[in-house]
Amino acid sequence: MVILEVFIIEMSQRDGIYRIIALMGLGLSFLGIAYLHKKIGNTVFNQSEMQ
Repeated sequence: MVILEVFIIEMSQRDGIYRIIALMGLGLSFLGIAYLHKKIGNTVFNQSEMQ
């Protein structure tokens, strides 16, 4: 939640191409986090079910 608040504050101070780049970076970050969560989450849950 804090990251989102900081991002919104930063977006209000940016204009033009910097705003677009920042939004693309945030989107790519979320995609990366979702990918890692899927990979790591499956590994963690599979190990806990085996014990």
